[in-house]
Amino acid sequence: MALAVLTAACSAGADETTSASPVDRFIDDYSAASGYDDLVARTADECMAAAGFRYDFAAARDSGPTGETPSTTFPGFGMSTRYESPGEYLTGPERFVSAAEVDYFVTLDPVQQARYLRRLYIGATGLDGCLSLAFEAGFELRPAALDQLQEKVLASRLDAAGELAATPSGNWPSCMADKGFDYGSPDDLLTDLGKRLDGIAGRFGESPLAALIQQDPNYRADPIPEEAYDTAYPPFLALQEYELRVAEASAACGVDPAEVQAGAETLRGGGPLMVTREEKESEVALLRDMASQLRPLAESVGLDFDTYLD
Repeated sequence: MALAVLTAACSAGADETTSASPVDRFIDDYSAASGYDDLVARTADECMAAAGFRYDFAAARDSGPTGETPSTTFPGFGMSTRYESPGEYLTGPERFVSAAEVDYFVTLDPVQQARYLRRLYIGATGLDGCLSLAFEAGFELRPAALDQLQEKVLASRLDAAGELAATPSGNWPSCMADKGFDYGSPDDLLTDLGKRLDGIAGRFGESPLAALIQQDPNYRADPIPEEAYDTAYPPFLALQEYELRVAEASAACGVDPAEVQAGAETLRGGGPLMVTREEKESEVALLRDMASQLRPLAESVGLDFDTYLD
C-alpha cells in the first residue's frame, strides 16, 4: 500500500555530503501552499468522523522517521535493530498511524477496531477506504506536471535502491554459504529478516495496520499487551543478534550492510530525503528541464522557483 509520498534517508555513493532533496522540497512546499495537504487531511478526518471515529491525518503524516542516515543510525541492516522492542515495531512510525492514534485505537473494543481499520483502509467495497478517498480528492489539485516530476525522481531512486541491494558479483552467495548463511542475494536476506521480525511481532497479536489485508468483517485486531514492550524478550534479542552476525558476514563477503540498508530505506519510505551532492545536482537538472512547466505552478501559489535551483 503506497499511500505516502515515497521519501527516505539515503547515503548512497562515496560522496558523503548531504542536503535536502530539492525535488521533495518543491513538491512538499507546493502541496502545502496549494491547499493539497489541507484537502487530503480534511477529507480523511471527515470521512472517519462520519463513521463515528476520531482520526488525525496530519498527525499520522507527520509521525514518520526524521530522516537520519541509516548507516549512522541503525546497526546491521536496520530491520530488527531499528527497534527497541516488538511493541515499538508494531506501533512504529513507519505505520500510517500516529502514536496518539494508537492510544485511541486500543481503547476501542475488538468489533470497533475492525470497523475502524476497514473504514480507514478498505471501505465498503475494498476500494473506497477513507485514505483512498482523501488522496483521490487531493489529486484534483495536483497538476500533471507535478505527477510527472514525482514519477521521474521516484524512478531514479528505485533504480538506485535496486543497485544498492543487488549482488555486486557472483561470489556473494557462495561466500555467505561458506559462513553458514544461505541467501541468493541481499534482497533475499532482507526479506528473510522481515519475515522473522513479523513472526516475533505476531506473538503479541496483530498490529493496528495488519487488518487492512483482512476482508472478513468479523476480523478482530487485538490490543497490543505490555509484554510486547519488554526489551528483554528473548526471541527479539536473538533476532537482533542474528541480524548483526549476518550483517558482519555480508560485509566480509563484499556487500556493505549500510548500502543495502540505504536502498531498502528508499523503497520503504520515511522522513525527508537527504541526497548526496551528485544526487542533488541530478535533481536540480531535472527541475531545470521541467522549468517551463514547474515555474508557473510555483508562481501560482507564491513560491520562488529559483530557490529550488540553488
